[in-house]
This record gives sequence, C-alpha cells and structure tokens, in this order.
Amino acid sequence: MGAAAEIVKVVAAKRGVELRTHGDLWEFVANLRTELKDPELSRLFFAGELSAPKLLRRDFYLPKQ
Repeated sequence: MGAAAEIVKVVAAKRGVELRTHGDLWEFVANLRTELKDPELSRLFFAGELSAPKLLRRDFYLPKQ
C-alpha cells in the first residue's frame, strides 16, 4: 500500500490527523469517502488487484494493528 498510504497520510496531516496503523488509514479513507460522498474513493482504494495501493506498488509500510 506504500505510495497510496503516503498520499492518504498527506491528506490526513493537512487535516491535523495522524495515522499510525493500517486500521487508522482504512478508517480515515472510509470517513473521507462518506464526507465527500464519493463511493469511487473506496472502490479505488480497496478494490483488490486494481486498487490504487496495488497499482502504485509497496515501498512504505504502516504497522499492522
């Protein structure tokens, strides 16, 4: 999830939110999807082999909960 996680972490940081775990990251994306009323956000982020994290490759990791 490396590059995609880093992008999400930047958005979170600009909002004053620190993401420390995978759970924090998933929850932030889910909340962002709801806030923006954009179901595509979850589909792009969570959708298996075509998800943004898989397409952007993994170079950075967040600790698992």
